[in-house]
Formats: sequence, C-alpha cells, structure tokens
Amino acid sequence: MPTLEDLEEMPYIRAMILENHRFRPVAPMLIPHCALNDEEYKGFLIPRGCTIFINIWGIFHDPELYDDPENFIPERYLLSENGTKPGADGSDLRPNLPFGAGRRLCPGIHLAQNSIKINAMNLVWAFNFTTDNDAQGNPIVLDTFDYQKGLLTAPRPFKCKITPRSAEKADLIKQEYLEAADIFSKFEFGLMSCSESCHPVPMLPDEILSEILSPALKVPDDLFSDTSDVSPFATYAPSTSAYLLVCKDWLRVATPLLYSVVVLRSKAQANALEKVFRKNPEFGRFVRKLRVEGGYGSAMHTILQATPNVTHLFLSLAIWSSDTTTGLCKGLPLIQPKHVITVDPSDKPHKNRPLDQLTKVLFSCIRTEWKSMETFGFPYGNDVELFNPREVQAEALARVLAQSSTLHTVTTAKTLDCVPQFIHTLCDSSTLKTIQFTQPLRSYHVARVNSNPKLRSLVHYAETEKASINNCTAPPDFAPEILSSLNPSFVPLKSASNATRNLIWRNVIFFAMYVAELRDRAFSRKPTDSHPSRLPILQVSKYFHQLGLPYLYDSLNLTYISIPQIAKKLRECPGLGSNIRVVFTSTDVPDHTMHTILSHARNLQLLRSRYLGESACVMSVDNLSNLADTAGSSLRELHLILRDVPLSSGLFAKLTALRTLELRYAISISTRASLLALTPTTTMTTTVMESLHTLRFYGMRSFVVQSFIPMRLDALHTVAMPDFMEDTSMFFQFLEAHGSHLLHIVLPYNLDQDARALDFCPNLQVLEFHRSIQRSQISLDTPHPCLYKIIARELIADDKNDFDLDNEMLPALREIHLIRFQWPATEREINKSQNVVIAESLLQLGIKVMDSSKRHWIPRMKSSRARKG
Repeated sequence: MPTLEDLEEMPYIRAMILENHRFRPVAPMLIPHCALNDEEYKGFLIPRGCTIFINIWGIFHDPELYDDPENFIPERYLLSENGTKPGADGSDLRPNLPFGAGRRLCPGIHLAQNSIKINAMNLVWAFNFTTDNDAQGNPIVLDTFDYQKGLLTAPRPFKCKITPRSAEKADLIKQEYLEAADIFSKFEFGLMSCSESCHPVPMLPDEILSEILSPALKVPDDLFSDTSDVSPFATYAPSTSAYLLVCKDWLRVATPLLYSVVVLRSKAQANALEKVFRKNPEFGRFVRKLRVEGGYGSAMHTILQATPNVTHLFLSLAIWSSDTTTGLCKGLPLIQPKHVITVDPSDKPHKNRPLDQLTKVLFSCIRTEWKSMETFGFPYGNDVELFNPREVQAEALARVLAQSSTLHTVTTAKTLDCVPQFIHTLCDSSTLKTIQFTQPLRSYHVARVNSNPKLRSLVHYAETEKASINNCTAPPDFAPEILSSLNPSFVPLKSASNATRNLIWRNVIFFAMYVAELRDRAFSRKPTDSHPSRLPILQVSKYFHQLGLPYLYDSLNLTYISIPQIAKKLRECPGLGSNIRVVFTSTDVPDHTMHTILSHARNLQLLRSRYLGESACVMSVDNLSNLADTAGSSLRELHLILRDVPLSSGLFAKLTALRTLELRYAISISTRASLLALTPTTTMTTTVMESLHTLRFYGMRSFVVQSFIPMRLDALHTVAMPDFMEDTSMFFQFLEAHGSHLLHIVLPYNLDQDARALDFCPNLQVLEFHRSIQRSQISLDTPHPCLYKIIARELIADDKNDFDLDNEMLPALREIHLIRFQWPATEREINKSQNVVIAESLLQLGIKVMDSSKRHWIPRMKSSRARKG
C-alpha cells in the first residue's frame, strides 16, 4: 500500500488534491479575522475593529489567474506550481491558503494534509471508481455544481460504483480493516471489533439524541388541533418514521417521540397501527395525542384499548355511509382524554347510520364516561344558521356538554362570529368557566353578550397576536433618537481615495435604494414600511444626490403620471438615460414619448409590461427600430405588443444581445387578412439572432410564426407557440428549421398530431401542452431518448381507466406536471381519483406525477387484507 513517501512519485495525485482545494474550498470565506489596529494595505485603510473575510472562493475562481476556473482540471497544477495560467502573477498565492491566513492558521493543517494525501493515494490504489446506473440502466451523470453552499461547502450525496481493483487487494483491505477495528471502535460508532468482548460505543447519550430528533418528529399543537376543511396533514411528503431506520440508537430513542402524537388518515394506517400495538403493546403507552380523521373500522377498538394515556383527542365527524365506526364506538369509553376537539364538514351535513352510532357514543362519553375532560372544541360555526339539521346537532351537543361534571372550557369554531342559541344552552353548565371565541364577534352579538350577565362572565375573546416588528407602523411624528457623535469632526472614509470612497458609498446606496429588488416585476413600486421612499436618500447631501441619482433611473415604471415627467427629465439631462437598465410599462405609452425614452436608454437590458395580457406596451415598428439602434447591443429581454406589420428585414438582427423575446400583435382584421398572403421572404429575410434562447408567442397567428422560419436561431432552446394556429403546418415548418436544438416546446392547443413534434426535436427535454392530454397524444413509433418532462393541465385516462406509457419509447421521462390539478386530501377523494391510479402506475416506471404545487404523489399505505366492520 502507498505511503506518504510515495507521493513524490505521484504528481497527478498531488495535482488532484490541490485542484479539489481550489475548485470547491471547504470554507469559501475562511474564518473571519478582526483588525486590532488601523492598517493600510495597497491604498485601502482597514480600520481598527473591522471584520475581515478572506474570499478564497473569489481568488480560486478568478479568470485573471486561472484558465477555465469553473471546471475541474487537475492538469493545471502539472503546468505551474500554483495552477495559474501563463503570464498570471501568482506570487501572492500559497499552497496552504485553503487552511487559513494570518496567525490563526488551522493548527491541524499538517495532520489534515497528511490524512488527505494518504487517503487519496490508498483509495486510488485500492479501488476503481465508475458511474452508477439508474433503474433503467442509464449512466447517472454527476453534476459538479450540485453541492451544499454557505459558510461551508460539501458535496451532496451521489451514487457511484466503488469496486476493488483486484481480488488480492480486496483481501488485503479486509485484513487491514479487521486489524484496525480494535483501535477505531472506541471512536467510531458502528465499527465492530473482531473480538466478541468489544462492543460499539454510542456517539451521543440518549438524552442529547432525543433533543436532536425531537424537532424532526414533533407535531406542533396548532397543526394537531387544526379544524380547517382540508387537513394540514394532507401533505404528500415522506414519513418521519424514516428516522427510525437510520440505526438502532435512533430507533430506540425516536420510537417514543414518533408515537407521542398519532394521526390516522386512512383505514390502512389504522390497520397497520393495530398490528403494531398487538405485537408491541408497550408502544401504545407512548401515545399522548390521537387524531382520528375517519371511522376506520374495528382496528380503532384495538388502538384505543392500547392507548390508555391519551390526553388529547381529535375526532372528525365527517363520516360517510360506507365508513365503519364500530371500533370507535367500542374504544372511546376506554380512554380518559382531558382535551377533546371535534370537527364536522362545513359542506352539506352528513346523516347516516355509522355517524348516528358514533354521535350516540360520543354523547354518552361526554355525559358520564370521560371523568377527566376539561376542554372541548365545538365543531359548529356560522353554518348552524344555514342548515337546520346542523342547528339541531349543535343544540343537542350543547345540552350534553352542559351535563358534564368536569368541563370548564369550550372553544368555538374558527368560523363562528355570532351568538347562536347553543351558546346560551352551554350557560346551563354548572362547571363551565370559559367560552373561548377564536373570532371577533359582530357588534350586534357583542351587545347581546353584554346584556346577559351570565354569558358576559363566561365569554372570552382570543388575544390578537402582537404585531411583529416588521408590521409595526411608527406614528407620523416619530423621530428616532440619534445620539450626538463623540467626534463631531469625524468624516467617514476621509483618508480613503476618491475612487475607494465612491465605490463603497455606491454599494451602500445601491442596497439602501433596493435597486436589485425593483428590477423584479413583482416588487411593489409603492413605498412601504419595509421599503420607504428612496427620495430622502438623495436629499442627505449633494454627494449622496450625485451617487444615488443614477440608481433612481435604473428601473423605470411608466405610468400615466410618470411618463411625461420622465420624458421631460431625459430631454433636460440626456446623460441620465445611460443609467436606465429596466423599463416596465403599466399602460400604453404614446409613440412620441416612448421614442424620447428609448432614444436615451442606450444601456437598456429589459423592456416589458408590468402586467400580462392586453395591457402590455403596444409599440410601433418605428419605436422598435429606434430601440434596436439605441440599445441593440445591451437589450436582453423584450416583451411587447407590436401594432404594425410586416417587420422590416434585419430589424431583429440589430438586437445582438437579446435572449428572451415575447411577442403579441395588436392588428386589425383587415390587416391580418392581408398578411395571410405574405410569404417568409416578403416579411423577413434571413436574419441571425445568435443570442436568442427563448421565444414566446401570445395571441398570434400562423403568419407571425412564419416570419421566424427563415431566421438563424442557433441558441434557441425554448419556444411557446400561440394557443391557436389556423395553419398548423407552419408549426411543423418551424420545427423543421429549428427543432434540432430545441429543449422546451409549448404546443398549440389545436394541434392534432402532438407526438409528431418529437420527430423534429431529437434533443427535446420538456414538452408542454395548453390542455389536458390522453396517452395517444404522446404515443410514439420510435424512441425519444431525451424527453424528461411533460407539462399539461390534467391527464385523461382511457376507457380502462389507464394511462400506460411505453417506457421503451420514452426512456428518459421522469416527470409529468399537471398545472390545473391538486392532489385529493381525504381517503374518499383519493379512492375516487383517476390521477392517483395513474400516478401510482407511472411511479413504477420511475415517472413522478406532480400537481400544480409541484408535489409528486407518494403512494399511501394500503391494507393487505379486507376487514370486516
């Protein structure tokens, strides 16, 4: 096996280690230092007490020092000592820089370096490292940019194959492992000794491990008691029970934490829990809170029988005629909860035999069985005034609660903001102390409460949450107290050069005027408490005005009021136009005013409407030509409505930096009819748009798509076609011209041969539909090796309620995103959902179906046997 002395004969191993330090330094900013005294470094004054970060990430990724710094290239350290490119000054670089700088260099640097060297040599000497394959046998491509970022960096878990280079080396590795087990077993949990008397030593005591795992397994009280129509537990996420599978220590410590709060949402879950409690009755004693969202058959009797320590019970009265409540009816008298919460569906009231049986037992338990019940969550709200059966149920429940000998608090439903009759019935209770309203009452009902002394003494209102600091509004006359300066003659950055001072204050003002945020279309333009007006910053001094004025014009919002003011200011001060980077239009802008603004915005990068749809900026061809002449080399995104057509040839060729183009035409019917006769050569000659990668059409017709067919669009990878095309042949002509490099397509709504589009796009990764789709629309005759994702409104199953895909035709498909669909929230809805059946069948092929919130379906637990009620 290699030793440290062998490293001199392995220059590539050394180069690989150094490149690892450069490519992904563990601490990108190192450990912060503090200046003990004022120091001057290369013209920069570093004040005493200043915190200093050493940005080694920036150093190691500086293109002035390294060729292609964003790629992992160990060979660079074979060509030069510091890996720098020819001619670069690397005299300030040190091989120990990743371990720190100054007197606080990592004290374990030599131990760390030797460990890295010996491990790197041994791993390469002993093993072969190759890519692993996925379930379909395709190689898993590793992404070097997929890593954990922050104060510390680390690779994310990835799959690869590690195999011994030979049988002899495998035997030697095993022998060395067994010989070292006695030494390392004292320090590394799970490494067993070859001696039977040696046992693994746990890394953490159970008490500390319990505190670590508690946040991951804890169910918050507000979620457990949530009475919303949609259960907060209707989230399709992996079960927290996975923590118990990490190791035996976690299993032992986390089991009581997992069972302390039990939430049952299906009959299969109840059956599984019943089996657990039959096999391990002691687990039931861990249960303190039990939430039952249905009937769930006879399994509930065993569960309630095994959980004598339940103090909080949540019971749903959303019982259907197909449900079985016999288990609940037998089990409820066996527990003694202190806090009971009930919920009833807010839609049409249910009335069936299982519910009647459960209600009868619930009333009996409240009246006589539950001797420890102190609080009760009342299920009915304002809907008692809408449904007469609901009013009868509420009144009956109130009469039973009034007979309880231990009840002292009743909490009303979230939807109750009045005082119906059942509130007065609750006042008959001899033990009741509080009726807690969670919603403010309407003024009329407040007067009714105040007029009744008994009721007034019982009713309490939920305290409004204290406003957070961000929501607090200061009074208009509020002025913060500013302490007088200890040094009145102090001038910030006085000793710095003008260039340094300007650079620092520009950065400060950039953030103070939230320039980057205003470049986002969704960011509010109106001053708020968290983002007040920016004008006071310009009024601090002439110096601040000089530095801040360009930022005021960085992002313009063109409204009825601001349009003439901006145009006037630009005519008076033409130099301000060079500061304009982003222009948003909130309304249509007159041609002459738009011409004035665009003729000055020579550094414009984005032009779009603040709102989607017909309110976008309508632009004439003359203004578009003016924009191309003025900002063609800087404009990256353009979203607009064009009023005039045809476009002059070569107009778009001037937009050399344009990456995203969204077009809509606002033309008359007569103009449109004349354009249908145009050919590509009369509307647009061959034009090169070398940077355009995204092209979207809105409300267009075929003649617009036709205009882009003869263009050279080598960088184009995303195209969104109009919702409707009267001539779909133009679409296929477009694909024939540009489909070879497209990665994402949005198909027209009225396209009949959807799958045919894939024949023109061999590299397509995302296929998007404007509508719901059937299997036939993505049935192929030849395999497509690259299609990874399909986006549609919903899936339509065939006559057999099936959506089988031929995995051999779409081997790379991994996601289907349904943008108009939400996963069902209850067991009944899940059993009726076609998309759930489809999602589970596709998941077996490695294809995840996601709803509009981008949550993929996770199969629920299913019963292995049918149960009798």
